[in-house]
Amino acid sequence: MQPDPLIGRRLKQYEIQSLIGQGSMATVYHAFDHSLRRPVALKVLLPHIAQMPGILEQFQYEAQVLARLNHPNILQVYDVATDPSGWIYIAEQALSGPSLRQYLHTTLATGLPFSPAEVILIGQQVAGALHAAHQAGIVHRNVKPENIIRDADGRYVLTDFGLAYQLHATPILEQREVVGTPAYMSPEQAQGLPLTPATDVYALGIVLYELITGRVPFSHPTPDQVMHDQVHSAPPLPSVLRLGLPPAVDQVLLRALAKAPEQRYLTPPELVQALQQAWLPEPVPTYTPVVPAPEPAPAPVAAPASGGFPTWLAVVLGSIITIGAVAFAVWLLSDAPDGREEAALVPPISAPAPPVEEPPPPPAPP
Repeated sequence: MQPDPLIGRRLKQYEIQSLIGQGSMATVYHAFDHSLRRPVALKVLLPHIAQMPGILEQFQYEAQVLARLNHPNILQVYDVATDPSGWIYIAEQALSGPSLRQYLHTTLATGLPFSPAEVILIGQQVAGALHAAHQAGIVHRNVKPENIIRDADGRYVLTDFGLAYQLHATPILEQREVVGTPAYMSPEQAQGLPLTPATDVYALGIVLYELITGRVPFSHPTPDQVMHDQVHSAPPLPSVLRLGLPPAVDQVLLRALAKAPEQRYLTPPELVQALQQAWLPEPVPTYTPVVPAPEPAPAPVAAPASGGFPTWLAVVLGSIITIGAVAFAVWLLSDAPDGREEAALVPPISAPAPPVEEPPPPPAPP
């Protein structure tokens, strides 16, 4: 195998360090931004692809779409440029990985399915990213596990907006072109019909279906057969593929995969909320960034009541007053210089009672 000519080189301030992966249009590298002193992912357009009409504009369009979105579960774009040597690239947020596809393979290899809590937690984050894009007038139209990356802090990030389009503008790739991944295409996308955010609801439904059952609803050797089934065939019931699944989960996923866009859930978060109510009624903790725990603060001192004295001060003053009163009384009893102070402490003596006259003796007998 020929060594990669870009590894070890610099494109402007970006030093390319190692390969992440290669797609049909571009190669993605680990790189280091020497200007801002941070790691980045560098998505470099393949030379033969760069010569195709409209590809450069589409590549720049992807960067412009991402630059409009600011959400913790959407990939951040830092720069799009052409190096003097002719390489065209996008500098993006560096994610540690793995992709949801890799994580799915690893989990299925253990023989254990995804837990309800984990499926819903992943669904909540992807649904939040899609909802933010829809509110900005952008449809992703290529939602699949390969384009969902887990970062080191457990956050799932939606990537690859290369096929996205704006609802109220004309993109480089026309809305009616059949583009995307057949296994995750909505029926209207497979037929080249006008698209709405409902096509992303359908694709998210297939991702959730795959996390729950371990397989996509439609799988055939050729893309044409898969797209035919997306349009005409009913998906297998999830409860048939995963025993013990509540029937209510079947109803949620079948509604998400309805052939008619208007019969699906209105928004991606509504789909995930319905799945949670059907499968796991208890609340699922949302993603929270990991931050160092603060040191415990000292216990607060109770403040005195408004307008009064602190309790401890009242006790001290009361003790001082009591001791002083006792000492004063002792001094009065022991050190009085004359009898006036003592007399003041002795109750007055009342006047003597008059003498009682004794009866005369009886007369002597004759």
